[in-house]
Amino acid sequence: MEKFSTWRDPSTGLAPFVYPLAPLASNLLPDWLKLPLYPIALMRTIILIILAVSLVVINLSIENLFVRPFLSTSSRRLIGKIFAKVLGRSALYVLGFISLPCDVPFTIKSPLILGQRDVGPGEIIMTNWSSYVELIYLTYLYDPIFLVPVPDKESNEVKGFTQESMIKLIISCGNSPTVFDDPSRKNVKSLSHWIKGSKDLFKRPIVILPEATTSNNRALLKFPNLNPTSIGQIDEDLIVFFLIFRHEQPSRLRNSITIPIPSKPLNLPHVLTSNLFPITLFPPILLLIQSILSPSTSSTSSSELVSFNSRSFNVRYPKNNNFPMSIKAEDLFETGAKVMTSVGKLKQTNTIGCVHKEGFLSYLKSRRKY
Repeated sequence: MEKFSTWRDPSTGLAPFVYPLAPLASNLLPDWLKLPLYPIALMRTIILIILAVSLVVINLSIENLFVRPFLSTSSRRLIGKIFAKVLGRSALYVLGFISLPCDVPFTIKSPLILGQRDVGPGEIIMTNWSSYVELIYLTYLYDPIFLVPVPDKESNEVKGFTQESMIKLIISCGNSPTVFDDPSRKNVKSLSHWIKGSKDLFKRPIVILPEATTSNNRALLKFPNLNPTSIGQIDEDLIVFFLIFRHEQPSRLRNSITIPIPSKPLNLPHVLTSNLFPITLFPPILLLIQSILSPSTSSTSSSELVSFNSRSFNVRYPKNNNFPMSIKAEDLFETGAKVMTSVGKLKQTNTIGCVHKEGFLSYLKSRRKY
């Protein structure tokens, strides 16, 4: 790990861009035992691609100029949300998330949420970003518009926010924020611009990913700095919901679902290998594999081994009278960092942030040449 010392945060001692490995790496599943699982994993990956393409086609069809005259804005919104829920939940299931957090944040279905209200247009959800899982999950819940801050590489000042689709963000997982800074698109706008569009045009809530790149879920990256240009003219306080996704640790039978480093092409290799064990494996098969790997621990119960079979994640959010929070726009990132680190029990890096990702990836690329 010393080779990554340049990208280790001095204040926390954490290296947020390094892919997390399972404990006792020497006892990882032998490669020969993985071979029969690759065809099944490939089939699952193909299913995920089909689901993604279906979502794109449906969204394009809804917004088609020939279709729009026959559907009102609310009808198009309802159709899009229904398909986002169906396809999003299907994708999570194929990825191994058989059950989702029972205490679903922000929805009227959960009696534990103060106020029992949904997130409305113009309101903001701010979350950390470590994987494509949270993107799919939030799309499944709210079908929001996703905003990513575009920082200046030299000053770390936010130039503006760009709206990206869930598919584009999944493909961009692990990359530096430069992939979102395309002058030809002219898509970098102030926060006030997107809030107005959320209320008047999209009729959907906003999700902001303040880290602007993915980490390994072991720390919250330092946020870039907001300024009057990136905020725009916002006269009212913002209504903000903060949450933190915590992913399970990698194990001998399963790689980490986090993706701090991109895998080409389109992050498909990560999707293929992150969960080789399909959701149809039964506990006896897992028990057999466990006995092969560690004969001394063959007494492990089947119920314990089921945890190898399905994936899980945890969603944390404030459960007090400050949920949601009313915040001045200029304090959005500063307050967000404090709330998210407290709620998620995460440290935030003081030095390492999204602007360092490009240098880290360049270093990795140079090492792979030798």
